[in-house]
Amino acid sequence: MKLSVLVRIPSLEDAKNTPLTDGDRSKIIENRKQMIIGTKVRNELLRLSEVYRTEEFMIINNLHKFEDKVNTYALLAEALI
Repeated sequence: MKLSVLVRIPSLEDAKNTPLTDGDRSKIIENRKQMIIGTKVRNELLRLSEVYRTEEFMIINNLHKFEDKVNTYALLAEALI
């Protein structure tokens, strides 16, 4: 059985100051392929909803500040309602 691990989301400043290995950079590039970022969120979620025949999604918001998380979810709700 795999156990969940609590991961601290670094601040933007900490993230910018963290040295990256080539492996880290490769992982980031691969992970970005699984993300929907920016103004295309609504259209991409609607497209995926049709492709996978689903009406629900699990949205993960990896932001450091709570206020930024709330704002992002508010923007998402505004785009979809």
